[in-house]
Amino acid sequence: MVNACLITGVNQFVYVSSVAALGRASGDDDPITENTIWVESKYNSAYATSKYLAEQEVWRAQEEGVQITMVNPGIVLGYGDGTSGSNEIYHMIKKGQPVYPVGSNGFVGVEDVAKMMLLLFENNHWGSRFLCVAETIEYKKLFFQLSEAMGQKNPRIALKGSVLWLAYQLARSAEFLGIPFPIPSDNIITSYKKSVYQSINHNLLDGFQYTPIRAVNYYALLALGLLHKDLINQNN
Repeated sequence: MVNACLITGVNQFVYVSSVAALGRASGDDDPITENTIWVESKYNSAYATSKYLAEQEVWRAQEEGVQITMVNPGIVLGYGDGTSGSNEIYHMIKKGQPVYPVGSNGFVGVEDVAKMMLLLFENNHWGSRFLCVAETIEYKKLFFQLSEAMGQKNPRIALKGSVLWLAYQLARSAEFLGIPFPIPSDNIITSYKKSVYQSINHNLLDGFQYTPIRAVNYYALLALGLLHKDLINQNN
């Protein structure tokens, strides 16, 4: 993409990366910000590494005269294909998910990601990085909210200790054999980490407000036909 921009004369673009490209905070209680520096770690997934390497190419474009801005969304939720990407969580919960991770992560609605990109482009915010995280939420809280919204039983088994180890081994075996598994093995390893995100550049986005994740999930489940009928009736 970078080479295509240089060849065709495209001199501005907003690049969507991921919070995963920032790696892990230096301390367990430290928030991840736009200034967090990537450090090699066993907790960096293959996905995170690929995002980090992609960013290096984008910054190269800036060195060659292209104006760029980096957007790092958290886990993106919302209306769309409910069977792939992060939206798989909806169908996973609908089928009955017995376990929940004990960590936390940053989440954001897909429409908010698009709105932020447009705002940054229209206001010429070039040469900076912007976290795009509406809320940092514990997986347990998120899984319980989704279960209740779909009329399912709440997950009851915490993914830690021996359960975490067993899930990791099963995922690795499935990957080796080419068998589908709900969660990649490297995501299982990081699922117990309590990642917290804090934007230090948000004040530059005058008037930008995030949609609460509960509302994002409500409208996504409604559009996907997964929302429990009692909740539909309550909001009519």
